[in-house]
Amino acid sequence: MFFATLALSPALFLAGYAHALKVSPTLLDLKSKPGGALQSTIVVTNELDESVTLEPVVYEAIPNSNENGNADYVEKTSNSTLANWIDTTKLDVITLAPKESKEMPVFIVIPQDAGPGTHLALMTWKTPKGEDQPGGASILNAVGVNIALDVAGQAVEKGDIVSFSTEGDVKKYDKLPVTFVTKLNNSGNRHFLPKGTITVKDMFGKEVVSLPFLQTNSGGNVLPKANRTYKATWDSGFAFGKYTAVLDVMLGGAGKKTATYEFWVMPAGLAILWVIILIVVLLILGLLIKNMMLAMKKK
Repeated sequence: MFFATLALSPALFLAGYAHALKVSPTLLDLKSKPGGALQSTIVVTNELDESVTLEPVVYEAIPNSNENGNADYVEKTSNSTLANWIDTTKLDVITLAPKESKEMPVFIVIPQDAGPGTHLALMTWKTPKGEDQPGGASILNAVGVNIALDVAGQAVEKGDIVSFSTEGDVKKYDKLPVTFVTKLNNSGNRHFLPKGTITVKDMFGKEVVSLPFLQTNSGGNVLPKANRTYKATWDSGFAFGKYTAVLDVMLGGAGKKTATYEFWVMPAGLAILWVIILIVVLLILGLLIKNMMLAMKKK
């Protein structure tokens, strides 16, 4: 059985070549009612200097345990959902000339008894197994598009914050940057895109900085029955003292969730200076008290 974990990007490279096959878009996020039919278009580009032959193959996508938002891809079975709903009978093997792009249709027929929630699959165009490619190498290569289909119905939207802390659970920093790590869980059957902020407040409750929860434009969905880890970094400005980071995040239909984390930023140089100042102040106070006691005895 074919089994792989892929972090699909717009380009997947043929071994030994400086150019690439590309696909756009890399994600189709679709919605439909049971019994519906959808059609989308994907553009496959051959950036190689030689022609390449590709055939359409669909795999089932299963959320993995790596907490990075990727999925594992396996050969579809009779129990697969979306992988079986994608109709490849209208698609043929294609040959792309050097630098050629071609629009490829994707047909999806959703059965009447389709279950509500998110269904996942990977639509690929791959070199036929064992076919000689440029240079005489017999290799297996593919470009693919992740497809997430949300089927309407009584879906379960349930999510929560598993953990929120600084990276490595560090409580004290000498200086910025400070990176916050959040782990979210989706225990429902519909994917969601978390949205929110991380607000950092000083020891007096004053807001110092507000960070967007998602600091990247490369997606961020939490797949059903999976965890996903996110990072956000506070890397500018001056920091000194005790701080509280407040996470406010919306988890789709699961609603708003909140978490807090306390930490210190104490620059080593300033800490030493404060210790010296404190020692000096104590010495002065000691001398003042001593002089006052001597003066009282003379009276």
